[in-house]
Parts: sequence; structure tokens; C-alpha cells
Amino acid sequence: MGSIKDLESFIQKCVKDIKEKVREDKVVAGVSGGIDSLVAAVLAHKAIGGQLHCIFINNGLLRKGEAEEVQK
Repeated sequence: MGSIKDLESFIQKCVKDIKEKVREDKVVAGVSGGIDSLVAAVLAHKAIGGQLHCIFINNGLLRKGEAEEVQK
């Protein structure tokens, strides 16, 4: 299992890579509420802040209260 230092290094690399790719552009990201899309959105937000616009579409197939949790 990796250490906290490894995780912090990975996060820093992801943030740096995102900043380099996005530069001054705006980004639209679809989030499903799953762990993968939420982690990607958190990393992107850490890198580019207000340049990121997340979109969540309730398809009607979610569990009760899940849409509200995603929006938080």
C-alpha cells in the first residue's frame, strides 16, 4: 500500500498536468456521482477552480436522495 507522501505526490502531479493542459480555457465536466467522476472533478477544481463547470443530469434511475448528495 502506498504512503500518504505518494498520494500527495500523485495529487500534485495531477493538478500540475491539468493546469498545463487547460491553461486559461474553461472546462465542462459531466459527473455521475460515482467515485471516479467525483475524484476527477475534485482534482480539476483544485487545479483550475472557477474555470471548471460540472454538470450532473438526474436520469431518473438513481437511488432515493442520491441526486441531492451528488449536488452537495
